[in-house]
Amino acid sequence: MSETLPSREPVPQAYAGTIGADKAVFELTASDTGVTGRYFDHTSRGETILDGTVIGDDLNLKSRFGDEVVFELSRTTTGFSGTLSGPGLRSLPVNLSLLSPDAISASGFDKFLTGLSLYERQRWSSLALAEGDARVVETRTLREWHEPASRLSLLWIESGYPKSALDKINAELARAHWQRVQGSLDCSKEGRRMCYEKSQLDVTFLNDDFVSFFSNCRGSDLLPPSESHSSKRFLG
Repeated sequence: MSETLPSREPVPQAYAGTIGADKAVFELTASDTGVTGRYFDHTSRGETILDGTVIGDDLNLKSRFGDEVVFELSRTTTGFSGTLSGPGLRSLPVNLSLLSPDAISASGFDKFLTGLSLYERQRWSSLALAEGDARVVETRTLREWHEPASRLSLLWIESGYPKSALDKINAELARAHWQRVQGSLDCSKEGRRMCYEKSQLDVTFLNDDFVSFFSNCRGSDLLPPSESHSSKRFLG
C-alpha cells in the first residue's frame, strides 16, 4: 500500500487539491472498520464530515449529515483522484495530493495558528485578520484582531507575561476563536435560523497565575443562548 493512502494507524493525514474548479483540503483517518474524514472547499470554508470504506486502493466516502454526497477515489502516485457526485450535482473530478506535515501557510499570521492540526492550519490560514484596538488591563496589553468572513474577533495578549506563558495563553485563546469561526461558517449550511448570529469571547480575569475567559453566543429563537466560562493556570 502506498504511503499516500491513509495510515493504518488512527493518525489523520491531510490532502489538498481540487473538486472541479474549487480548491479543497481533506483530512482522512483510517481505522480497522473503515475511514472517517472531513473536508472544506475554499469558496465557503464550511466543513463536511465523511464516513467511508477502503477496498484495496479505492475509497468510497459519503457525507454523514445533510444531502448525501459521494466521493469515489482511487490511489495515485501522489494522493487520490476520482469523482464527487450527489443529488442535483453533476459529477465533478477530484484530484488530491498528500500535504507535507511542514506545509507553510501564506497568510503571514502563523502565530495565530499555533497548536492546530495541518488540516486546520490550511482551513484558516488564508482568512484575513485585521488589527484592531489595544487595551491595557493592569500591566497587560490585549489586542483584538477582526476576522471578516465570520465577523468574529480574536483576542490576543501582547505583553505582561513571560514568553513561555504568553505562548500557551494565546494558543488557548486562538483555539477558542477558531472553534467559534468554524461554528459560524459550518452552521450557515443549515440556514441562518439555525445559527448563532452573535458570539463574544472576552478575558474576564488576569493575574500572575490564572487567565479566565468567557464565551457568549446568541442566535435565533430556535437556539438557546450558549455560555461558557473557563479558567486556566499557565504559570506555576
